[in-house]
Parts: sequence; structure tokens; C-alpha cells
Amino acid sequence: AEKAVVKDVAAEEKHMEKGLKQNWVGLTEAMAVILAAEIGDKSFFVAILLAMRYDKWTVLFASMFALSIMAVSSAIFGSLISEINHSLLQWIAAFTYLVFGVMMIYDGYVMEDDGGTMAEAREELERE
Repeated sequence: AEKAVVKDVAAEEKHMEKGLKQNWVGLTEAMAVILAAEIGDKSFFVAILLAMRYDKWTVLFASMFALSIMAVSSAIFGSLISEINHSLLQWIAAFTYLVFGVMMIYDGYVMEDDGGTMAEAREELERE
């Protein structure tokens, strides 16, 4: 009976080590992907602009708080979505992409050709 207990403890330790390794892989993968996605993102530039205007520490902590809220809500949303049937989830994703694609095509179609962002930047520079 003692050998069975030792084998069970060893099996449990192996299982825990595997779980810890998966957690570290998930942690590093999430950090790498999110850091790569956030560099050059709108929130990155907004934080730069706000830090130029307001106290840098206030902007830092406000940005960290806002991004933390987004990260927590995303993790909760992701865990809830994982409970949905995979084939239904694929249909929902396809429909969502289709809707956003049609919206972007429509926006591009009705957009006025006024020179866009470059014209606005030139006007701004001329005013200064």
C-alpha cells in the first residue's frame, strides 16, 4: 500500500510540474503577443501624447489601470467564449468578419476624397 501512495505522489508531482510549465508558457506567450500588438497601437500613441501634456506618473498609472481593466475583461470574455460549441463559434466569427468587412467597404465607398490624413497634417503644420 505504501508503494501505491508513493506512486500517486510522484504522479501528482509530475502533473503539477506539467501544469506549472503550461502556465509559464501561456504567460510568456501572452506577454510577447500583447507587447508586439501594443507597440504602435493607438493606445501607445495616446499615452505618449498625454504624457507630453500631463504628469508622466499620472498618465502611467492611469494607462496601467485602463489596460488592466481591458486585460481582465478580455480574459473573462475569452474563458466564457471557450465554453461555446466550436462549430457555432466559427459561424459567429465568420459572420462577425463579414459584417465588419461590409462596413469597411461601405465606409471606403462613401468616404470623400479630401486628401485624408496627409492633408490634415499639412494644414496643421502650415498653421504653426
